[in-house]
Amino acid sequence: MSKTVNDIFTDLYDLRDTTTGALTTAKKYAAINNALNYFGLKCDWRFTRRKKYIDYLQDEADYSIGGNLSIDDFKNPDELRLAYEEGVNFTFEEPEHFSLLKGRDNSRNFYTVDEKDNNKLLRINYPGFSKSSTLVNGATALSDNGTWTADGDATNARSDDNEKRYGGGSVRFDNDAYSSGTIALYNSDFQSIDLSDYEDIGHLRVWLYVPSTAYLESSNIMFLRWGPDSSNYWQAYSDTNSIGNSFEVGWNLVDFPWLDATKTGSPDSSAIGYLYFGVNVTASQVADTDWRINRIKAFQPEKLEFIYYSNYLIKSSAGVWKASANDTSDILLIPDEVYPAFKAKMLELLFRQLRGPQSADALYWNSAFAETFNDAKKAWGFPNKHPMSRMKPHTRNWKRHGISR
Repeated sequence: MSKTVNDIFTDLYDLRDTTTGALTTAKKYAAINNALNYFGLKCDWRFTRRKKYIDYLQDEADYSIGGNLSIDDFKNPDELRLAYEEGVNFTFEEPEHFSLLKGRDNSRNFYTVDEKDNNKLLRINYPGFSKSSTLVNGATALSDNGTWTADGDATNARSDDNEKRYGGGSVRFDNDAYSSGTIALYNSDFQSIDLSDYEDIGHLRVWLYVPSTAYLESSNIMFLRWGPDSSNYWQAYSDTNSIGNSFEVGWNLVDFPWLDATKTGSPDSSAIGYLYFGVNVTASQVADTDWRINRIKAFQPEKLEFIYYSNYLIKSSAGVWKASANDTSDILLIPDEVYPAFKAKMLELLFRQLRGPQSADALYWNSAFAETFNDAKKAWGFPNKHPMSRMKPHTRNWKRHGISR
């Protein structure tokens, strides 16, 4: 049974600080958290493996671990595989090789974890992807498949044959100084399209060129409406680009999950013939030029299962994983077989602080840690993902060194 912080406090009950008497609660917490940090740095532990599902979209390689996946405790990857289906796995490749392999060997499933702009990215190559995607509107010219019309504070919508992310061009527009607070374009007369296969599961993605980010609202920044007409539609918001970063000057890919959308009226997903894209801005917005919109596309996702090692080694009594202990009901994720090594390291670090690194107690617990840690690592640490045998109990006399076992 996993130990609670209260159990550890009980273990530390008889321990004395030679200068102040009984060990303070603050020092007990510090001892626990210092040992947790040490253990987290030393090894990828099997008992910290967690699972996250990913909506993989066709030809969209990059997924922010902190943004798209909402993972705040990522340490290292373990495996990536197709969810709900056996036998479709992905090979890990080093990040510096990913782009080269993607260009040269596009027949294999592989992935990597890279970092860009202080953002960890899960990068995926999946040539066997079988779900569909549908171009809703290319927005390659002002009147190519319906006509784009400026609305709100937007003005001067026109074609741009030079700056684009898709096709032969984009739709370019400007904005007046703040009036309505929304810079928008809509298209209500393009060829109607059936998106019923995407309803509630799909993603709509839009390329938008932003000339300045200085006056964007802090929330509900960008929104997309789609439906049969202006009285019947779905609407979703986005506050980041498609990989979870803040919007930046230049091209931004904006993601709108259908599942997050709200309905107005009674929209029919089999007859999508209306698009309205808006940007909400603050009252300080000045007149500006050269916004652009390009390629509105719908994607059916494929569910992938990402297994990763967490850098959290403790959880609350409610089951929430966390970085450090701060409550006596917190529960160690460390299994009983590994606890002797954890306790030895905790006591070594504690005695180093209380009595010095060369004190007899610090040296004793350092030796106890060395004796127990290798067994713990072999049983539960990377690269041994499955313990081959249970650890033998240790018979040291824990009590004689200031602590009961």
